[in-house]
Amino acid sequence: MVPQKSGRALLIGFGILSLIFIGLLKSGCPSGIFVISFLLFITGFLVSGIFTFASLIGVKDQKTVVSPLYAADLLGGCVGSLVLIPFFGELSAIMMTVLALAALFIL
Repeated sequence: MVPQKSGRALLIGFGILSLIFIGLLKSGCPSGIFVISFLLFITGFLVSGIFTFASLIGVKDQKTVVSPLYAADLLGGCVGSLVLIPFFGELSAIMMTVLALAALFIL
């Protein structure tokens, strides 16, 4: 059994990361390759942790949920990079923060 505290911590971390990203956008502070690389590393860590948590919580046969989760990850990446970020920009980061908070209440 996977503790729900780890799932909550991952979601809170993702929400905080989204808020940091919004703060960087609003400050107008130029960010170089190191800042972007660090933020991408943290994002990858949190997203992989959330997907791992989702594939383990309340699931008896993990093989049945891995494919749909991977497909959701690919679809979300496509929608984010082709629709959300180009058309909504900063609002997409705000939406991700709201979704992370909403997922906390579901968990």
